[in-house]
Amino acid sequence: MLLYVLVLISGFSSLIYEIVWMRALSLIYGNTAYATGMILALFMGGMAAGAFAFGRSEVERPVRLYGVLEGIVGVWGLCGTLLLDHVQQWYVGVSGVYGLETAVRSLMLAALILPPTFLMGASLPLLLRARMDFERRGMIGGLIYGINTVGGLLGTLFSGFWSIPWVGLRTTVLVAVTGNVVVCAAALAYREVSRPRQASASGGTLPPARDLLLAFFLCGASSLSLEVYWTRILVLEIGSSVYAYSLLLATFLLGVGLGSILGGFVADHMRSGLRMTLACLEVGLALSVFLQYKLIAGFAMRTGAIDAFLSPLGPFAAQSLALLLNTAQFVIVPTAIMGASFPILLRVAAVRPGAEQREAGNLYLANTAGGVLGALMSSFLVLQLLGAHHGMYLATILNLAAAVCLMRGQPGRRALYSAVAVALVIDGVLWWSPSILLRSYLLTPASGRRLVSFAEDASATVTVEEVQTVPPWRSVSVNGVNVAGTAPDLLDIQSLQGHLPLLLADTPRTVLHIGFGSGGTAHAVSTHGVTEIRVAEISPAVVGQASRFFRDVNRGVFDDPRLSFWYGDGRNYLLRSNETFDVILSDSIHPRYSGNGSLYTEEYYELCRSRLAEGGVVSQWLPLYTLTPNNFKMILRAFVDVFPSTTVWYVHSTVNPFTVVIGKKRRGPPIQLHNLILALRRPAVSKNLAERGHADPIRILSYFVAGGPRLASLLSTVPPHRDDRPLVEYESGRLVGRETWYDNFEFLRTALGPVTESIDWTGIGGRDAAEIALEIDSHRVRAILEDQSKLLRGRAYY
Repeated sequence: MLLYVLVLISGFSSLIYEIVWMRALSLIYGNTAYATGMILALFMGGMAAGAFAFGRSEVERPVRLYGVLEGIVGVWGLCGTLLLDHVQQWYVGVSGVYGLETAVRSLMLAALILPPTFLMGASLPLLLRARMDFERRGMIGGLIYGINTVGGLLGTLFSGFWSIPWVGLRTTVLVAVTGNVVVCAAALAYREVSRPRQASASGGTLPPARDLLLAFFLCGASSLSLEVYWTRILVLEIGSSVYAYSLLLATFLLGVGLGSILGGFVADHMRSGLRMTLACLEVGLALSVFLQYKLIAGFAMRTGAIDAFLSPLGPFAAQSLALLLNTAQFVIVPTAIMGASFPILLRVAAVRPGAEQREAGNLYLANTAGGVLGALMSSFLVLQLLGAHHGMYLATILNLAAAVCLMRGQPGRRALYSAVAVALVIDGVLWWSPSILLRSYLLTPASGRRLVSFAEDASATVTVEEVQTVPPWRSVSVNGVNVAGTAPDLLDIQSLQGHLPLLLADTPRTVLHIGFGSGGTAHAVSTHGVTEIRVAEISPAVVGQASRFFRDVNRGVFDDPRLSFWYGDGRNYLLRSNETFDVILSDSIHPRYSGNGSLYTEEYYELCRSRLAEGGVVSQWLPLYTLTPNNFKMILRAFVDVFPSTTVWYVHSTVNPFTVVIGKKRRGPPIQLHNLILALRRPAVSKNLAERGHADPIRILSYFVAGGPRLASLLSTVPPHRDDRPLVEYESGRLVGRETWYDNFEFLRTALGPVTESIDWTGIGGRDAAEIALEIDSHRVRAILEDQSKLLRGRAYY
């Protein structure tokens, strides 16, 4: 029993390391599918290599060695986490190393991840050697594998729902380190019977059947591919919050863990016909994937029904449990089959006593190698060429191929060949059916939206929808989250978040624009006298959809020779580049969604400041909706701490839930009125602003809400948002609905101050008249905000 508790703790700590390091390293290597895929491949590859290597080590006291290795993992985990700051410095240091930059950065990542994961991989074969009873090898192998997976499930829920938001990334690692230390101490204290070497475990063991290894390789490739496709499909249903991804991972691990434990019992009780049993399971897995095509259509309805039933638990708890139960219904059968495969194959492969440890390592290596290949191919090739729908059915063909491998030479195989043929026919029918993504509630007429187009790439599913209002408007969404559109409030903010920073910067020439959206902001920037507009966009599909469906918004800015694209994480671009810019602006990227919060931390703003030219500005889109008041203030506090000359702007021409926060690198009054007036006299600028009624200087300045000492004073008691404790994604990720829009709007009204205090009047001849005009207008602005507050208080816009 003690060893099973230890393997549970090992799995718990291992998943914490994976989650924390994945998040921490994404801040360095980028929050892209490519960076995530490389990190995941190294994690899995290291564990597979460890299982393979230690599967051949016939130590006399495997529990003691297991404990020592766990202790080393803990030490490495602690030291590796402390080294992350240096890793970032080294990462930046190799920038510009011609021809070697990617290789050196990859080697740095491998040096950090491979040693501890190699040692983690030793757990399975060493504990199998310690506990193995040849007659019960299926059950024992299934228990060890399953309990370790359940430990990973607990680590996922612990880190994803509690420890990261409340104690931070580094302290969460200390919990994992503590787990390793406990396992080390208990294993070293364990009274272990010495296990002598067995000749049959080496030279006397039959070589593993190649068809078994090939079958498990194909199973691994299918399993990880399906997880990639399921994530892409289900994110439209369950959302893109950090909790949604934690729930997805938890359901995958739950199915695999339960399946492994049950598979072990089945393997030991059947004892014969196991190859055909497993072949039947693989065919069943393929058929269960076909069933998902039908299940997805009612996903939202079932979630709503469960949510309503659980509503006494509170909005967030009810929603989370509803999503967990509904997601489990969607994936539990195929993931349980995935988990059952290992103990059944172990029973088949280990045909002599002493072979269990070696065969476990062989099987683990084959399965994980297939998983790594499947995950990388599905993410970087299949999604972009064929999409999630066709990719899912390609993955089922791998399961059917595995079934064929297992049936070779088995009695009764003809009937199963018929089942494979039927599955292939169903596969062919569904291949030509409308995409499973189109069956999502978000993309059906019942949602109040008409799908215009959708596209997939390695990073996201990007959709263009027509929202059925009067009049209708178009929206572009990334993974179901709106990022731009043609509604009046969106057109205003898209335009002014491009114009405002350019109006405040000193002679802006070079611009970095993070997040492209519909391209309206890039077009606004292009009307100014800039020489370069560099766009960092994580999803090429966003740019493709904007080019096809939003030419009326971006005015064909793609044809502007000053515009260039870099596809990747905007923060990573700043980190790896030594360039400086006059303006760095972020488009509509909501901080509550997974990975987006890294563009709203103090460290990110410090990075932006280091890449600004003198007199340059940083501009940040900051929403009022679905953001807790505490999180809204934390982001503002982080921004003000880095840019004391900060101004907050609210475009009150329509009731809208958006602000633009602008910080100037140079201290002093952030608004140089003379430069602003000269910029507004540019024909292209004034023409573009006049289309929406924003061309007058007084009108522009009326959008000023807060800045200076008053804003800093209101934020003085709020902690800044930092990388180590990414509270915004976790606290605001718990919100259900947009109710905080009013609360954050009221904070703006509290912070409202006179724009005259933030103006540099140099070069203005009629200063007295200008001040009087602005003071009169400030009373009008206060009245407008009061009227809008009443509308929001009445919930007219929820």
